[in-house]
Amino acid sequence: MKNSNSTFLVFGATGRTGQHFVSIALKEGHKVKAMVRNPEKIKIQNINLELIEGSITNYEKRSNKV
Repeated sequence: MKNSNSTFLVFGATGRTGQHFVSIALKEGHKVKAMVRNPEKIKIQNINLELIEGSITNYEKRSNKV
């Protein structure tokens, strides 16, 4: 069976578990879209990582791409 790559949407990507998940997903060749309140907390840089600055509890900040 052919391994297909997926795109994951991650909330909480700056936390311990979130960063671990993002790292694993990217290493396996997946794309990741991560909503973060503070983009400076993400130490991972990857062509397949898209950061979206905002909060799921604050509508005005949801559409600001980093």
